[in-house]
Amino acid sequence: IVSKQAKSKIVLWTIIPAASKITIKALLLNKNTINSDNTSSITTTKNQDINQSKLQAKFLIIKPVQLAVLVPFAATTKSGISRGILFNTVLDGSNKAHKVFAVQSGVVVYIGRVYGFGNIIIIKHENNYMSIYSGVNALVKIGSRVILNQEIANININETKELGGFYFELRHLGTPVNPSKFFR
Repeated sequence: IVSKQAKSKIVLWTIIPAASKITIKALLLNKNTINSDNTSSITTTKNQDINQSKLQAKFLIIKPVQLAVLVPFAATTKSGISRGILFNTVLDGSNKAHKVFAVQSGVVVYIGRVYGFGNIIIIKHENNYMSIYSGVNALVKIGSRVILNQEIANININETKELGGFYFELRHLGTPVNPSKFFR
């Protein structure tokens, strides 16, 4: 990762080969764009004054899965404070694959494996929001445009064992926010 500091902006570039391990932290920063040459341009502005409640009113999402919440946002767990929502993936005995849906329209910016989270999908949305889906088998590709309520993955029960369920996280400007406050 190379960083370049301008007057009031920090610009980071990172090379993202299609099937490589990359630093997810870089992807979760503000204004991430994937260029045609697999270069990711990420720009963050210091001291951004954003009225969160106005953006929240404009950015509403659906639940990514139709499962019960096991661990809510900001709950204390063995590994610290939850920065997302953990959904219960205990099957009803039918061994059916649970579908995962895009919470809002956007562009798929990352699909890959992250230690401790299994296979993940990251979707960039409007107003500098990103959604993260963990423990899944992707049905979309990097660069795909997705629409609200589009099926994007199936939960991989083997992937969710380590976490104890399907993990979902919503970020704004790189910071985790409570997804429950954005549900329609």
